[in-house]
Amino acid sequence: MIFERLILMRDLLAEDGSIYVHCDWRVSAYIRSILDDLFGKDNFDTEIIWKCSNTHPNSRTYGSIHNTIFFYHKTEKFHFNTQYSEYDEEYIETYYNRVDENTGKKYMSSDLTGHRGVNPEYEWKGIIRPWRFPKHRLDELEKRRKNLLDE
Repeated sequence: MIFERLILMRDLLAEDGSIYVHCDWRVSAYIRSILDDLFGKDNFDTEIIWKCSNTHPNSRTYGSIHNTIFFYHKTEKFHFNTQYSEYDEEYIETYYNRVDENTGKKYMSSDLTGHRGVNPEYEWKGIIRPWRFPKHRLDELEKRRKNLLDE
């Protein structure tokens, strides 16, 4: 019956729509296969693991401690609303421990190097590596730093 229901949901979904399908360990492999057939493997976005808080281990095998949420979109034109939540005070005090003298805003100090396969890799100042920012932005940051040191 799930196949027919998912066909109906896909057909009712807007072209820029997406769908979340929540299931447990007993059917997640079957559901994933059906969703791949209906939406296409290229429209699979992610698998979200939902950890159960009240699980009871089975003494004869491993316990089931999570459910799965599959996130698919109908087309590449899908719309996604990024979710944000506030940091707790302990996190802010630990990581945002610097204050901008001009604005009074707290900020986190971090380096400029990026991650291989995620950030663009190029040469800047004789060093080839992935960088978090485009080359022109690194030049701007360096110029700003020099200006602050000259003051």
